[in-house]
Amino acid sequence: MKVAVWDTYVTKKEENIMHFDIIVPVETNDPEQIFNYGREYLKRKGQEGQPLTSEESQFCHIEPLKPEWEEDIRQKGYTIVEMENCQTEPEATPPSLQYINPEGLFKSPAFSQIVTTEGKGKTIYIGGQNAVNAQSEIVGKGDISEQTEQVMRNIGTALAACGATFANLVKLTIHIVQGEDVQKGFQASQKYLGELKNPPAITGFFVSALTHPDFLVEIDAIAFLPEG
Repeated sequence: MKVAVWDTYVTKKEENIMHFDIIVPVETNDPEQIFNYGREYLKRKGQEGQPLTSEESQFCHIEPLKPEWEEDIRQKGYTIVEMENCQTEPEATPPSLQYINPEGLFKSPAFSQIVTTEGKGKTIYIGGQNAVNAQSEIVGKGDISEQTEQVMRNIGTALAACGATFANLVKLTIHIVQGEDVQKGFQASQKYLGELKNPPAITGFFVSALTHPDFLVEIDAIAFLPEG
């Protein structure tokens, strides 16, 4: 017989952390039922009412049934294995950004093929930016280079408002009006991206038009600001 192990950390009323495993038959696959088993255990331990949800208890692994668990599982449908109590929460994964250019994909100094984020932090979504300044004026009418520079300034302003910089960029999506010179727009963007050790992932599209006839380029962005 195989059993599923649910690793569980619950904050006690005394504010330290209670660590235990909820052991159930693999056929028991309703998380709420498993959480209720954990709540029964908390009640017996004088910790009734402490939160126990998917935030506190998560499936860990499957292993063979041990003889010392068999009677409890046969009678109650589960057993609890008490772990060493700890005073602090389990160590969190340090926040990080990874820029990956794996073998088999083209490597470019201008963009990354893959970007991953891990750990605690703030994800920043910046809506499509056009060449409009703070005074609601369109900058660089008819000039893709000037418009791209204004767009990048807008993105920089948005990042700064969140405590981030261009170095925190994860992804850029670029829409350029059909017929415009991509190379000129690229050169203008490199004033802001060219010095980055790890450039963001980039997707580009040609489009027939944008939301104003004078707009030549629009860029939206995603960034990640690690916590701490």
